[in-house]
Amino acid sequence: MRILIVGADYLGEIQHISGRKAVSGRKSQISCAVELVLVLVDRLNHNTMRQAKLTAKSKSIPIIFAKRSWCSIEQKLQRFFLDAS
Repeated sequence: MRILIVGADYLGEIQHISGRKAVSGRKSQISCAVELVLVLVDRLNHNTMRQAKLTAKSKSIPIIFAKRSWCSIEQKLQRFFLDAS
């Protein structure tokens, strides 16, 4: 599954949209190959969050909002996959 992560400062080799600067909200393009958008809401500007939400919705891509802790991400992903099955 291809997941786009929005709202993280540094993820090593993983490509993502950081969302820390106001300019990043305007550049948030979501590829057709993306199957899920994971938005990490901590330290994310509102414009980037809004743009990711609108773009995902227009392309009918599911979107999950979580805090940057692994516990929060795991809970949201488990809930998403349980609801999807």
